[in-house]
Amino acid sequence: MDRELDLNFKKEERMRRLPSQSHQTQYVKELPIFLRRTSCGIASLYTALKYLGYENGEFVDFLVKYISFGKYNVPTYYTNTKVNGYTLNVPITYLPQEGEGDYGKYKQLFNSLDNTKLVELNREYNPNNPFIPTYTAIHGFDHRGINPFLKDNNILLKAELFETNDLPDSLGNNSAILASVDMSQLGYPLYAKLPTEHISTHVITIFKIEKLGDTNVALFSDPAFLNSTEGGVQVRSLDTIRDCTSHFTIISSEE
Repeated sequence: MDRELDLNFKKEERMRRLPSQSHQTQYVKELPIFLRRTSCGIASLYTALKYLGYENGEFVDFLVKYISFGKYNVPTYYTNTKVNGYTLNVPITYLPQEGEGDYGKYKQLFNSLDNTKLVELNREYNPNNPFIPTYTAIHGFDHRGINPFLKDNNILLKAELFETNDLPDSLGNNSAILASVDMSQLGYPLYAKLPTEHISTHVITIFKIEKLGDTNVALFSDPAFLNSTEGGVQVRSLDTIRDCTSHFTIISSEE
């Protein structure tokens, strides 16, 4: 029997975390291999919420909740997997082209993520569903799912998506940024076998942007690293982060 998922979000000012206390790695042993490789955005969202003072349980439970929250009103391939006692219906990709060749292509891509050839994909289509994209195994994290997820969980934060690399010159204590960056430009540990063939960007959490001497710098968390003391929390020039950013979401308080 599956575990029941009970994930309540509570905010108290004293629950705010320092950047070093907020860092969450995507490489969690309870996750299947493909989720370890593709959950950078979910880990970064978890990090941002923790930093902003929202207590949200264990990361694995949070990941299950975020992926499960996604809804699609177009044809979508799914596969079932066990995650820490839950049966999770994971979307692989939506709007696939029809035909056996396309099924085989996506099955091969997914199998390469998980180092297995045992998985089968199931096609689902419900045009009556809302369209709330949160995550697919082939494309990774989807920023468009953040706002509906926050509202559904009564989290008093708002998310604004910017389809540009023009990050702000400053960022205060009551906001955080999820930035999708070119994963080849920041540098990664040897164990971080990221799916560069399938997902072109990696997601980091920016805690602060401020002036340091004559240079604007960004303090950020990279979920490819296991902990905050060995590369998980870093400082780079804002220009460096801008140069490798494709789009970003600012999460800030509604209060």
